[in-house]
This record gives sequence, structure tokens and C-alpha cells, in this order.
Amino acid sequence: MLTNDFDLFVELFKTVADSYSKTLSALQLKMYFKVLSKYPLDLIQLAAEAHLSDAERGRFMPVPADLIHQLEKMRFDNRPSAEEAWSTAIQAVDERVSFMWTEETQDAWYAAASELMVIGDKFNASRGFIAKYNDLVSVARLQAKPVVWFVSSGYDKDLRDQVIRQAHKDKKITTEYAKILLPYHTSEEGTLERIQGNVSLMIESNGATANHKNLSRVDEIRIAGETHQKRIADLNKAIGNTETVKKRNPLECLDVFEQAERLGVFHGSNDKKHWLETAGSGGDMSSLQQRILAKRGAA
Repeated sequence: MLTNDFDLFVELFKTVADSYSKTLSALQLKMYFKVLSKYPLDLIQLAAEAHLSDAERGRFMPVPADLIHQLEKMRFDNRPSAEEAWSTAIQAVDERVSFMWTEETQDAWYAAASELMVIGDKFNASRGFIAKYNDLVSVARLQAKPVVWFVSSGYDKDLRDQVIRQAHKDKKITTEYAKILLPYHTSEEGTLERIQGNVSLMIESNGATANHKNLSRVDEIRIAGETHQKRIADLNKAIGNTETVKKRNPLECLDVFEQAERLGVFHGSNDKKHWLETAGSGGDMSSLQQRILAKRGAA
């Protein structure tokens, strides 16, 4: 704290003391300020709020040691700083890359930065992200929430494998979570079964319901994917494009589809059918991801 923070510091601790029906003398307030002066005022306020919420220590009027205890808990909760979180979050613009980020990093990215990064406004994206991230971390620390790590999966399988293995080694994710994420733990049949179990299929067309009645859900997904791939092949043939389109992992595409379904970004049943076919064939989901980012940014 700086010297000119003293008046705000006194006001804060008079309020804290009032909560306990106590009164601090001018000498006591000066001593509190001297002991705690190496910490920023905003963190001291968070520590005071954390003390008031503490089921054990919070029953008694805090002394500086109580606040330092709360500050040390905040310092060592393994959450990255706002700048570290930002350097991690901006990797989300590259769909090839996999990386680990915390719950607060992910939420701050989608709430305050992702849409700005799409249009190339990195300066305001970083400012918005850092402000939002600090708010989220402050709330999490006040609630004594442990840090939670997520894997953001890119389509490069080798890079994804390295990130997942390192995250497991660092004990950021469980063995069970790592097995689900590692591509070779899930067969193609397993992928289709997951799609079958988690996606509400809405393949609708005039009179087509009867034609699908005798097909299993796995067959429906497979047919949808094959149909979509055939359309792409026919289009490429028509325009003389012989380059093979790189397919993505259908499991990843399913994740994008499910996010879009939860957020309600589809424009009717035909649009939903189109993206279901695209997901089933491992097609390009980037346009749908843009809708998801826009929806989250507007929330």
C-alpha cells in the first residue's frame, strides 16, 4: 500500500471492527497499516472479506496475522496470474493447439476476449480479459473454491497427446479424464456410440422419418457423415479441386455440436441437420464455433 491509501484503509477496518462491535484506536490502526503495508489495498479488502466468511477464524475480530493467513491462502492456490492466464487463453485462436486452462481463464476468455480477438482487437481483448479474470478469481478465492483445470483440445493429435500426458503428470487432471481425452483410448465405434448416446438426433425431411425407423442411431450418424462427405466430393469435382479435405476427429466435432445445441444457436431444423452431418463426418466446424463465441459474448 501507499501512504495515500491510509484513509481508505482506516475506513475499511473501522467497518470490519463495527461488524464485531469493536473499536480500533488510532494507534492500533497505524500498527495494522504498518504490518500490512506490503500488500495492495484491494487484496487486504479481499482478505478481510475472506476472514469474515471463515467459519473458524471469522468468529473473532481479525488481527494482522489473520489477514496475512488469508492472503497466503490466496497466493498459494495454484491459480495463474492474470497475465499468465492471458498468455494461455490466446492460444484458443489456433484450433490446432491443445493446452490447459483454469475454469476462470476459460470463462474470462469467452465472456470478455474471444469475440474481440476474432476481429483482431488484441489490446481491448487483453484488457477486458484481465479485468474479468481478476473478478472471477477474487470470487473463487472468497468462496474457497479449489482451482479446476480443463483441457482445450486442438485437432493436432500429437500435440494434444503431449498436453494431456503432461497435465496428468502434473496432477492437474485425473487418470480417468486423461483416458477419455487420449484419442487411442476411444475406438471409432466408441466415438459413434458416444454420439449416439449424447446427441438428440433431429434428422428431419419430408417423409423421411419412416425411412430412418429401422436404422440404429449409429447407422444414422454414419449415413449422415457419408452423405456430407459425398456432397463435398461432388462439389470439389465440379470445381476441379482435387485436394483432399483434412478430416477432424468426430468426437471433437461432437463437442462443438453439443455446445451449439446447449446455447441454441441453430437456425431451425435444417441448419441443425447440416451441422449434425458435418460433425458426423469430421468436417469443418469453424463457422459454428464463431456462432458459439458470438452467443457467449452476448450473454
